[in-house]
Amino acid sequence: MKRELELLRTILLESESRLVGGVTLKTSDFNNADPEKVIYHQRLLIDEGYLLGHVPKGNSDFKLSSIDIVGISWKGHDFIAQIRDPDIWEKLSPHMQKYGIESVMTAIKSVVQQGVKTILFPTPSSL
Repeated sequence: MKRELELLRTILLESESRLVGGVTLKTSDFNNADPEKVIYHQRLLIDEGYLLGHVPKGNSDFKLSSIDIVGISWKGHDFIAQIRDPDIWEKLSPHMQKYGIESVMTAIKSVVQQGVKTILFPTPSSL
């Protein structure tokens, strides 16, 4: 099965908006998506440390009926902050597809760090 960045984004944004007060997010909460695809993508997000959840051991993705998402990791929140804006997402997603999510996120972090250094420690020429 191919990784679908748009579905990954939807799962992350839905998780952020719905996971309050100990509520778990289930595969069935994504009414418009193929359950097998949702499970596969939820598992990817858990395995990569973006979401917190329980994947039953010994089951393939296609035998599972649901994965309970119970939270978002620090890494997940950082990623959501980068992809929330639709205009930014539209510009980033082709690069993520081509170079991978981690490579693009590393580049973004580097640009942000450089901007923070410029703000906190301006050189005489930037004043």
